[in-house]
Amino acid sequence: MKNNDKYQDNENLFKELSRKSRKDLPFTLSPADLVQILPYGKTKVYELLNRSIIPAKKLEGKWVIPRDKFLAWFYSDLDNKSS
Repeated sequence: MKNNDKYQDNENLFKELSRKSRKDLPFTLSPADLVQILPYGKTKVYELLNRSIIPAKKLEGKWVIPRDKFLAWFYSDLDNKSS
């Protein structure tokens, strides 16, 4: 994938998330939610979680991703890559 294609994918993703209000997303997200939101498959999402790239914690063996921390991470990541 070319850099322009990747940038366009990020822009489309940014627009999609921007259309949803915080109230449209659950208070906490699951890895399955991230697979639906991000342009990654299940394996990549778990890799990002295990490497602590996406802010999350494990509770009773299950990943819990705080919505607001995820959105802050997501938007800051886009800001850094588009500079």
